[in-house]
Amino acid sequence: MSSKAIAGGGMPAGEAGVDVSIRPRTEIDRLLALCVLEPEQTGEALRIAIDAGGESGALAVLLEIATAAGRARSDLSGADGSACAGMLPMAAKLVEQGDFSRAGALIALMRRLGSDTEGVAALSGTIAADLTRAMRAALADGDDDAAARMAQTLTGVAPDAAEGWQTSGRLKLKAGDPQGALDALRTAVALHDQSQNTLLNLARAEAACGLYQEAILSLFKLQRISESGDGRYRPLAVAQLESLFAGISTAAVEAERANDAVRLLACFNMLSEIAQSVSGSLIEYVVSSRNIARTATGFARVALAVGQGRQGIDVCDAAIELEQENAGLWSALGRMRLHYHENRQAIHAFRQALDLAPDQPSVMDGLAEALFREGDADAALETLRKALTLDGASSAIRTRLERIEAAQAARTDGMADGDAPRHIEILGLPNQGNAHLGAVLAARSGVHYVGESIWLAGQQDGEAQGDARFASCQLCKRPDCDVFDLAFRQALTDDRKNWFTRIAAQCGAEVLVTTDNSPQIARTLDPSVGGDCIIAFRSPASAWGVLKQHYSASKRALPSLLQFLQGWHRTYATALHDFPSRGAKTAFDLDRLDGSGADGLADLQERLGLGGAGQTGVSGADHVFGVTLSEIEQAPVHTDIQLTAAEKKVIEGFADAARLYDELVAAAV
Repeated sequence: MSSKAIAGGGMPAGEAGVDVSIRPRTEIDRLLALCVLEPEQTGEALRIAIDAGGESGALAVLLEIATAAGRARSDLSGADGSACAGMLPMAAKLVEQGDFSRAGALIALMRRLGSDTEGVAALSGTIAADLTRAMRAALADGDDDAAARMAQTLTGVAPDAAEGWQTSGRLKLKAGDPQGALDALRTAVALHDQSQNTLLNLARAEAACGLYQEAILSLFKLQRISESGDGRYRPLAVAQLESLFAGISTAAVEAERANDAVRLLACFNMLSEIAQSVSGSLIEYVVSSRNIARTATGFARVALAVGQGRQGIDVCDAAIELEQENAGLWSALGRMRLHYHENRQAIHAFRQALDLAPDQPSVMDGLAEALFREGDADAALETLRKALTLDGASSAIRTRLERIEAAQAARTDGMADGDAPRHIEILGLPNQGNAHLGAVLAARSGVHYVGESIWLAGQQDGEAQGDARFASCQLCKRPDCDVFDLAFRQALTDDRKNWFTRIAAQCGAEVLVTTDNSPQIARTLDPSVGGDCIIAFRSPASAWGVLKQHYSASKRALPSLLQFLQGWHRTYATALHDFPSRGAKTAFDLDRLDGSGADGLADLQERLGLGGAGQTGVSGADHVFGVTLSEIEQAPVHTDIQLTAAEKKVIEGFADAARLYDELVAAAV
């Protein structure tokens, strides 16, 4: 089969068949070509570059080539006759001598030079037939080097014959040259698109070059052709798809590390596409794969990263049905359950993993977190203390241990509820309007908003080993605030016990409002979690738009969309499901502040027992830290934010965020 366009070649073929003209691909190739085709002009430019201090080694070599090419052009300018005409009898003589390989090299060069006479055509047929026989014999003898040379020559002698391209590509792939293999195999498929062996090797080359979607399509085509024939290649196609599945899973992990949401989502879609094509469903594909655990855990990690973790749980559940003794599967399932705050199921999965493979610190860490969330702090502490005695225990385990110990101490030694001023903590992502909401709630007499209270403590200077640095009060414009003076702030830094009680007493608040935002930070500051909690949220799309606006105004580098969505889900899932506030917990949709928001604010104030809406903005009592006056005075709006099509696609595909947003809306006033 002849083709007028070779995939990946970028140029049409001539009417006689495949275009085999020379086209430099790399920069070095192009420089070498210019040295020969335009030696004077190129040589002069190279001399200028060398004189200007350019890298002399490579440039000097190129200059020598240009100089030699210039002399050669001068010497040959008066030569008579055609070079091709002189080569033809030489090739014919070599054929008479039985030296078909060297004759083929001459014919290949003549074709590249554009000679397509009847003599060339006649010799080509004879040479091609002999080269093909010799190439097959070399392959049968295991002489890959000889076969590769013959195949390369054959592509020049008979460029319309697919076998030379197919063999050349297959051997280049075997020798570790996937790009060269890709070019040759694409040409072979263009010449004979029903060759199953060629399609299989093309898919392997495409996968080796990271062209996963192209590899999938090649293997799907191979499946269809094989199923319509004897089916001999279908098992090979399925096995290659499984190998490709593992490769794409690895590529997805790399994309996640690089915060490349678009590439990560593409990997997830390709994995789903492979499973659907091979087995009709993801579950069927996983349980029928050769390595069930690897396939299941690889997919589960990718699914979780793109916000489709529920599919990962389903896959792990199905895999465990067949491999109940696999500790890795149980551990992966435990982490997935923990991610969704399904703590009892997580405890069961982690314990199963530890029964099968004891003394795994990372699994014990997950088990301890699940136990603590379920209220069994004693068991959590026992598990963490044991984990710390094992090799491989991370610093994160000690941090978790200290956090749980602090929570235990606060519950047993803390001040009685009736003795402490009331505290309202606003949780959510920063820069979304939380500060404005805090100021609104503090409009009533006796209610004080202090911003992000964590900034009252000294922040360690990363460039110095001296005393911690203190942020300035936004009202006083200095660290030594009129209300929170440096002596108080230093004492707070040195001993964080009864954090919010002491802050409220210092500013004379009957009700203290803070926006420390992060559930982890708020829980660290108040391990007893004794106050009221407002979860202030926006939709994922709206929150991303507001964040883009904020970062643009502050001329800061925007975090990746993938990081944002994962952080959005982590923050709000923890606030909604695992922030055990002993006071009232409610949710408030900050998108309502974009309009008048009066009804929503009045409802919120009423629910909190703070009366109707009042004045917003900074008053004499508003000594705030960690937020700006502009954040306090006005909530950001998102109505003018434009999201790109790629951003919309990623956000819409992050099912975990969409599901959690619906839960927040249902819990909101």
